[in-house]
Amino acid sequence: MLTYIIFFIISLLFSFIDFAKINPIRKRGIFIFFTIGIIIFIGGRFHCDNDYTNYIYFFNETPPLHKMDYSTFMGIYLLYQVEPLFFLFSSIFKMIGLGGQSIIFFYTICTFTFFSIFILRTSSFPFISLFLYSTCYFSLPFMQMRFGLASSCCIYAILKLNNGQSRSYWKWQIIAILFHFTALAGFTYFCIRRLRITPKYTYIILLSSLLLLFFPIRSLFSFVVSFIGMHRYLNYLNEEALSLSSTFLHIIIFSPLYIFHNKLRNTIPEYDMFLKLSLLSILLMVVSTQLPILTRFAILFATSSCCFIPAYISLVKKDNRNVIIVWILICFYALLKFYPSLQHIDSYHFFI
Repeated sequence: MLTYIIFFIISLLFSFIDFAKINPIRKRGIFIFFTIGIIIFIGGRFHCDNDYTNYIYFFNETPPLHKMDYSTFMGIYLLYQVEPLFFLFSSIFKMIGLGGQSIIFFYTICTFTFFSIFILRTSSFPFISLFLYSTCYFSLPFMQMRFGLASSCCIYAILKLNNGQSRSYWKWQIIAILFHFTALAGFTYFCIRRLRITPKYTYIILLSSLLLLFFPIRSLFSFVVSFIGMHRYLNYLNEEALSLSSTFLHIIIFSPLYIFHNKLRNTIPEYDMFLKLSLLSILLMVVSTQLPILTRFAILFATSSCCFIPAYISLVKKDNRNVIIVWILICFYALLKFYPSLQHIDSYHFFI
């Protein structure tokens, strides 16, 4: 696991560049270099966990594009139930003679390209944001390929919607769903996009989410699923649920966004968007402690926190000691998220 620890340390060191007085153009160039380095490291992963074998198997079972017709496509789609764009790009890559590693590298490029654009447009501390994303979320687990791309594409679509670009939102939202159906969660934000959430309602929502811990959601889900005859969905109850400790960790780390709303609203132009995404994330995290199937929905919205958490630095006086203390706390949070994920990952092997 030494390779992953080194990756964490190097990413952490890059995050400190946000405090360096460097020409903006040069700093943008360093950020691109940082992003490319992460893409190579993650895109070149080889046999890191069980999902790797599954993806390579799906890739190998997909015929090249020139041998693909509608009946063949529907046959493999219904057989493996993997989203359409995975098979489409697999068939394209096989047609031009590329191997299974190409689809993994392609997904990594797309994931970090979309999220890096989101970071550059919403975060005042892009290096810290990219450090948080690559260590807190994309590594849980390390092989979240389709979900990683779908979630970053969905978050990008939400940014478009927040900027009043509705057509662009629908385009990227649909593309995200075709990569992974978890992106359907993006429609939740669409439904509440015009809702103005005051501090009072923020605390009411948080309190209501905590009360959901005592609501028999699991039993209700089992009853409904059994009643309509969809018994196979009961298997999702056996998946590993999000722990309460992880849920409370997120509530704690998100709390400054709610407590210092007046100051952060003036600091973060997309404050209302981040407020809604964080509340959706917490609500889904609480529910997913009983319904593990919703864990990925919660994580999708939670990835946006990589861009508002660094803004907490603006809450302290601008002297080196205070800024470094907040930076250390952010890095410690990343370590709390990153280190436990190592137990789910095999030793790192590089292959392109």
